[in-house]
Amino acid sequence: MIQTNLPQSKVQFIENRAEGLHAYMLDLEELTGVTTVLKQVLFYDKYNGISEDVLRRAAARGTAIHEAVQDWLMEQPHIPNPDCVEFEPEADRALKALQHYWQGSELSAMVQPDCVEYLVSNEQDIASKVDVVFRHKSGEKNAYVLADIKTTSEFDEEYLSWQLSIYADFFRQQTGQQVSMLIAMWYNRSRGAWQVIQVKDKGHDAVQSLIDDWRKGLQREPTKVETQYPAPVIELGQMYRDTENEIKRLTAERDEFRKGLMGLMKENGIKSVELEGFRATYIEPTERRTFDVKKLTAAHPELEAEINDFYKTSQVSETIKITV
Repeated sequence: MIQTNLPQSKVQFIENRAEGLHAYMLDLEELTGVTTVLKQVLFYDKYNGISEDVLRRAAARGTAIHEAVQDWLMEQPHIPNPDCVEFEPEADRALKALQHYWQGSELSAMVQPDCVEYLVSNEQDIASKVDVVFRHKSGEKNAYVLADIKTTSEFDEEYLSWQLSIYADFFRQQTGQQVSMLIAMWYNRSRGAWQVIQVKDKGHDAVQSLIDDWRKGLQREPTKVETQYPAPVIELGQMYRDTENEIKRLTAERDEFRKGLMGLMKENGIKSVELEGFRATYIEPTERRTFDVKKLTAAHPELEAEINDFYKTSQVSETIKITV
């Protein structure tokens, strides 16, 4: 297991997953996380209109992938998070994709992991954890790289630039070391591939100005991406796209299982298989007959009026057509 020599903050992180509790505490005072600061000042409408259940599932998926990747980077056994078991297969695929990407990548040649979940704070009112801290293999002093693991549908560069800039500012104050680069390790779920993206460090003055606005309870006009759609529509649409692509992948995998099982049952003369929570029955090929009303009325137009009397009219609820 890799261990860091970086100084540790006085802030304590308290977590009780069973009770949904996680808090940054400095003595008896609870501090605010960086994501909350950003949400209150700049990105207050980012997830408006998206249900809590959708956000909860996205967070659980992200946690599963984060923890699998962090355990691998730190060369320690991965113990699945019981709250995220549903997403462990996807986390395993994401990790395999990262391992493949990592071989021969520029990042792996340049740096090595120093620690994960490194707690940084201004030791006053804000604290958060950095997903991964890398140090340069060259041994160069004051040369650390801070990374955030992202599993979101789309990569939001402006958001991450602010997030990592705050981390970097606190990191410098806390350690006396410098940060040479801020990066996102983004898992593009729609492609099943990783990208390493460098983002701009906004610097101490910009970070301090943002924190000052937060303390005053001010909201800034967020940087808008040129689009005709509200941000929640984009976010939810992207989540739907990723879910639909995952359903397609799983459906194709299921169909392969069905085909293989049917072949084995036919080959071995097995009519039925019963296991716990599972039953399969082999059905011989049959011939199906259907009635083609359009063909009939085309051949006998005089019957169309009589046939229309047998149609039943019903109301169809509103819906949405989505193409992925």
